[in-house]
Amino acid sequence: MKSTRKALAETLQSDSAAAYFDQVASPEAKARGYMSTVSLKLLEAGRRYANTAYLVDLQEMQGDNLLRELVRITAQMNWQLNDLKEQIRQGNVISGQQLALTARQYYEKTTR
Repeated sequence: MKSTRKALAETLQSDSAAAYFDQVASPEAKARGYMSTVSLKLLEAGRRYANTAYLVDLQEMQGDNLLRELVRITAQMNWQLNDLKEQIRQGNVISGQQLALTARQYYEKTTR
């Protein structure tokens, strides 16, 4: 968890991110200056998609800063899509196992 300290400090340099952090972060995260990796991911997503102050930041960005933010957003969306794909894959494996179990039970009953 302490490994998130540097990333969190960098994130909080933005006024809108700091305001969002103050709204949603746990008292422990505020006191310690770091949080779990999962919490940091949620903070990163939330500060962009659930924070109206971020829209003001975007409108004020120009040139290289705007381009870098676009790259960050794209990378984050790709990461989230990859997580979603993995969850779907795991769900498909479970569905396949359930189907195999159901088929096995059905054929065991019919062959007796």
